[in-house]
Amino acid sequence: PGNTGGGVNEADINLRHAQALKKELESRGAEVTLLETRGSSYVSVTQRAEMGVEEMPHLYIAVHQNSVSNNTSARGVETYYNTPYSQRLAQYINDEMYQAYLTLPYSSGAKDRGAKFSEFAVTRPKQYASVLIEYGFLTNAEEREILTNSQYDSTFAEAVADGIEKFFSGR
Repeated sequence: PGNTGGGVNEADINLRHAQALKKELESRGAEVTLLETRGSSYVSVTQRAEMGVEEMPHLYIAVHQNSVSNNTSARGVETYYNTPYSQRLAQYINDEMYQAYLTLPYSSGAKDRGAKFSEFAVTRPKQYASVLIEYGFLTNAEEREILTNSQYDSTFAEAVADGIEKFFSGR
């Protein structure tokens, strides 16, 4: 189920956000493949990275929701990368996600946690740009309310797609 917060499973929210992003990217002309990780057997993060390498995409986007068990006030969007090439993608997506948060309820508490280097398995492949996006914190009641409300799925999807477009346009 991934992280949990307020009785919400991260995996359920991740899938919904990934499907909204797929729909948005396809509406802009992209070809999108979702990796199936919710089957009858667990797919490790290493296996997910290997699945990505098999697909040989231009980009690999991992969709996640953050969680901190001992800090219910933690909030904000952050995007992780591992290579210099992926750093630009992470920064563009993170900037667009933060701007999107400023349009949503509780925006006065919106926090830009930035684009950050990581050693996450899914960000390590060097064959393509790859990032892991933390849309917000399920352990923060205000952010959980936004993240679990399907009314905002398109807002997040448009923001990520805008960041991707900026990456490819070289802006």
